[in-house]
Amino acid sequence: MDREKVALIGYGYWGKKLYRYLREDPGYNLKYVYFRSLKDLPDKDRSEQYGEIFTAELERILYDPEVSDIVVATPINTHFEIGRQVLSAGKNLLIEKPLTLNREEALTLEGLSLRKNLTLLTDYIYTFSKSLEKAREIIREGIIGEIQSIQLSIKQTGRFLEYDVYWLLASHLLAVLDMFIPLEELNFKREDLIRGNRTVESGLIHFRRDDDSFSGYIDVSLNYPGKKKEVVIFGEKGSIIYDPSLRPSLRVMCYRKTAQVTGDQLIEECRDYDYDESNNIGLALDAFRDCLIGKRDDNLKRAIAVTTVLENIQPG
Repeated sequence: MDREKVALIGYGYWGKKLYRYLREDPGYNLKYVYFRSLKDLPDKDRSEQYGEIFTAELERILYDPEVSDIVVATPINTHFEIGRQVLSAGKNLLIEKPLTLNREEALTLEGLSLRKNLTLLTDYIYTFSKSLEKAREIIREGIIGEIQSIQLSIKQTGRFLEYDVYWLLASHLLAVLDMFIPLEELNFKREDLIRGNRTVESGLIHFRRDDDSFSGYIDVSLNYPGKKKEVVIFGEKGSIIYDPSLRPSLRVMCYRKTAQVTGDQLIEECRDYDYDESNNIGLALDAFRDCLIGKRDDNLKRAIAVTTVLENIQPG
């Protein structure tokens, strides 16, 4: 297959990760990297320090007919305007999460992509996890019965930015939740736990169906002394535990709900599945390429749903 000529817009924390993957991926030919901080650097110094593919001229990327696909990793508040420019220039777009900061902007980008027949994919990396795809398969097979609750968490120390912990971390988990239960079916309520000088740093999002047949919560923190990423799915007949830091990365336990019995005595079956969870950025790039050739659908509906929930739970 021909290598896709691609450009990267953004060379910050996440952009540098994407840069490494794009350089190493045999399916992509990275032609440009847009790095705004190079604007005041002389061309000779920029070339010597970073290389010929780095540029501070966004128009150079947007109007290059050889570049058909663009990956964007810029601050959240720039996503809409840069995304609009990319799609207006007729380029396919993979953009860092969240898609935008409000539903109206997300719908505008959706409309642009549809009118111009372009791919628009949001980089919710955990939704490309092989472990979570396996969890969906297990649920479809009815192994743990009807889902009754899901508890999701990402807790870590930092990064403290101008955006609250819900936009930074809960957006990931809302996308994961949508893999199992459509967000449109749920009611959401946030509970702020720690408010820093600039914004909320730790909090909960509670969710529930109207008929109380399903509920759960999202637990996110920038103040946690360590790292914790976990999804626990509770069914009628068992549970699924996903933890990308553990081996195995996915565990399924089926058990009897017998009175006066606890622990291992209840377990009827335990299955372990182990997948490489260190390459989800690579899987996101694979998903983008599959969208471009029609092997996979985009995640526009999910990205809009996540932005809608986050906008709706904002105070005021």
